Amino acid sequence: MTGMNTSTTLANFEEQQEDNEAIRTSSLSSSTMHLTGHKGSVYSLSFSPDGSILASGSFDMTCLLWSYGSNCENFNALVGHKNAILDVKFGGDSDFCATASADHTLGYWDVCTGERIKKLMGHEIMCIFSSA
Repeated sequence: MTGMNTSTTLANFEEQQEDNEAIRTSSLSSSTMHLTGHKGSVYSLSFSPDGSILASGSFDMTCLLWSYGSNCENFNALVGHKNAILDVKFGGDSDFCATASADHTLGYWDVCTGERIKKLMGHEIMCIFSSA
C-alpha cells in the first residue's frame, strides 16, 4: 500500500463490497442460518459435491446431515463413533461420506439411510484428505 492514498483505497474497497452484495445469490431464507442439533462443539463441516447437503461432525460423536436449501433442515444423523468426529468428507457423489473420529476409526456412510457401510479401525491420523 506504499504510495497509495488511503481514502481512495477505502472507497474502492467499499465500492467492491457494494458490487459483491448486489450480485450475491442464495436459496437460503436468510444470509445467516443458525443450525441446532449438536450437543457439543462442531469440529468439521463439509458440503457435498453437488452442494445440496452440509455435513457437520461434532464432539458429541455424531455427524448431522443438513439439506442445504431454504431452511437447512436436518434430515439424518450418522451415529456409531465412540469419540468426537474430527473430520467429514463426501465422496465423488453426494450419496456417501466418510468420517474420521478420535476413537481412531473411519466410518463410510450411506447418506440417505444413515447406515455405516464400513468401519476402518486403528488409524493414527484423524483427518481425511480429498483429491477434489
